[in-house]
Amino acid sequence: MAFEKDVKIKNKTGMHAKPAADFVKKVNKYSSKISVIFEGKEVNAKDVMAVMGLGVAKGNQITIKAEGDNAKTAVEEIIDFVKNDMVTNDY
Repeated sequence: MAFEKDVKIKNKTGMHAKPAADFVKKVNKYSSKISVIFEGKEVNAKDVMAVMGLGVAKGNQITIKAEGDNAKTAVEEIIDFVKNDMVTNDY
């Protein structure tokens, strides 16, 4: 079962260094195959270099996609992390 959802990046530095590392740490808690899609490019969300390589900046919209048993839960919790924790940490 696959599930995907869009989210807008609101933290100052986008998906660079520290926020990308924290994002990947969160993503790695799930057994599902998880991807980040940005401007037509899809990468493994569990690979920090791949996530940083997308060049996602503040204001960009990304899609979080998961495939597996807990796909919907994983996507919703990751979206919540992006909307709240990444902004609260204000990288």
